[in-house]
Amino acid sequence: MTTGATLTPDEFKKLNNALCGIRYTQRQLQSVLNPELLKSLNDSIESIEQALANSYQRESQLFDARSRYYHQVAEQEGFDSNWSIYTVGSMFENHPYEGVKELVYKTVTSHLNWTEVEIRVPVEGCRWLDLWRAADAAIRQSGDRHHIFIEGFQQDLEIVTLVTGS
Repeated sequence: MTTGATLTPDEFKKLNNALCGIRYTQRQLQSVLNPELLKSLNDSIESIEQALANSYQRESQLFDARSRYYHQVAEQEGFDSNWSIYTVGSMFENHPYEGVKELVYKTVTSHLNWTEVEIRVPVEGCRWLDLWRAADAAIRQSGDRHHIFIEGFQQDLEIVTLVTGS
């Protein structure tokens, strides 16, 4: 086959997840498959892994470069939070949440005797950096120093809800 085809990021993700599923199945079947069939399965898995090796390396390099970039932005802005949405290439690109005016952060904080709090912060601008600024402000206001990893946003009309992790 000499098509010169390339995979989209979504196709790569599906292929990688399928390979993980095949590896899991292979481990489950090790004790019941005849040795020749198990060798054939192992060889096929190894061939797929070799074919994807360069893609894995590029993905790792991209992850590292974006991690350094997010860290640099956080330092420049004085943020306490960590950006963990690795699909964002530039903080100066527009985010997809059209019409958003407010960010909501719901969390449980220890400094308020483990009570649930809801922080509301205006979003001033349409760039990823503007969302990060609002998210960082909400995290600081909450007093939660554990859930500082910004993992996503869920939009409902003019409001985005911040999703964090630790």
